[in-house]
Amino acid sequence: MVSFRFRRALLGYNRADVDQAIGSSAAELRNADRRADKAESALSEVRGELDHSRSGLLESRREADARAGRVRELEAVVSWLADRVVDRERELRTVRDELSRDRWGDPERGLAKRTPAT
Repeated sequence: MVSFRFRRALLGYNRADVDQAIGSSAAELRNADRRADKAESALSEVRGELDHSRSGLLESRREADARAGRVRELEAVVSWLADRVVDRERELRTVRDELSRDRWGDPERGLAKRTPAT
């Protein structure tokens, strides 16, 4: 970078004012650097918290998916068992109807017809 050295007073500026302005600008730059460092530190902390929250969320999601899979398995078992109960109730109803017919005198349609004579 090319540096031009010339007398500040030559351009009509007061040397003390220019030195004060340069010093003030340098102080503002240092202050801005400190604020930027604090902001970067805060941002890094927030990113760390975000990563921690994200990993917790992913773990919760995996657990929820596993539980949902287990629920689907249990629902399938419940459905199968419900079908079995309905089938058994139909069988019981048929047997009760046949027993009732036997008891009330309709041997042609009751169990007595199917039961071998002893």
